[in-house]
Amino acid sequence: MTVITFDFDETLTRPVWNEKYRLFEPSENPNQDAFAKLFEFHKQGKRIEIVTTRWRSEEVADFVKQHQLPVAGIHARAIIAL
Repeated sequence: MTVITFDFDETLTRPVWNEKYRLFEPSENPNQDAFAKLFEFHKQGKRIEIVTTRWRSEEVADFVKQHQLPVAGIHARAIIAL
């Protein structure tokens, strides 16, 4: 079975512009374009998984449930700077 992975922040979600700091910040706003592609892959029988650097995969799981995304797994990882 083919596995398709999606990043969470700024892929399944849309960032928001912070005018004060003049930069984009992560948000929980859904990215409907990415959702459409995710559902298309699922319909083709592919296994969908999310890969994220967030420490707390519960936030991602809640998002998946809220938006009824057909996700088979969530892989949360932390980046450690050396």
